[in-house]
Amino acid sequence: MGWFSKDNFCWQETIARTGFLTSVVTYVLFWLADVIKPGLVSNYMSVHWWLLTGVGFGFWWALALKEQRDRPGWNYLLAFLIGLVLLILSWNIGLNLGEYRFLVVLIAFVLPFSIAHVLRSSD
Repeated sequence: MGWFSKDNFCWQETIARTGFLTSVVTYVLFWLADVIKPGLVSNYMSVHWWLLTGVGFGFWWALALKEQRDRPGWNYLLAFLIGLVLLILSWNIGLNLGEYRFLVVLIAFVLPFSIAHVLRSSD
């Protein structure tokens, strides 16, 4: 298997990747359960602790990577999804902006693509 070849095996990367993916999936599932039925999870614990552990494992995973793989398709898909979330948030929050609302929404949507382009060109 490609992931577990002895040449590229790093136990820290494996643990950090597993912790990150587990934390993020658990956060999303608990958050959705709390949205569907308010208080189901939040009465007992904060779902944001899972997000905090996911951020910690994500930093650890980024530091433990031995080999960086370039996948521009995934980068632009992620930029599109983040841009879409920012578009929706800025549209809903920017009600009092008047005629500048469209400009702010457009900038919010384009910003992740600009950041992805700058990060890719710095290599």
